[in-house]
Amino acid sequence: MIESKEIISEFKTLIEGSGFDLYGICEANIPEEDRENILLWVKEHKHGNMEWYPKNMDLRLDFKNLGFDPQSVIVLGAIYNDPEYEKFEAE
Repeated sequence: MIESKEIISEFKTLIEGSGFDLYGICEANIPEEDRENILLWVKEHKHGNMEWYPKNMDLRLDFKNLGFDPQSVIVLGAIYNDPEYEKFEAE
């Protein structure tokens, strides 16, 4: 039987080898407060030019709508520097 620590260690190696800087593993659950905030964010058109974002909101608000019942979520992130953003922040 593979232990959770072994799986996480393998994930970490794979993730870092793929160029990601950040990762997290958590329970596949979206708190009600977050669901409400997502809906409000979309209602207030804070998604800007991301016209694709409001589509399929049922999938964004409840993972079970994916067609299966996931138990965990793996989130990946990359740290990047944007010279234009850095320039804007400096002004």
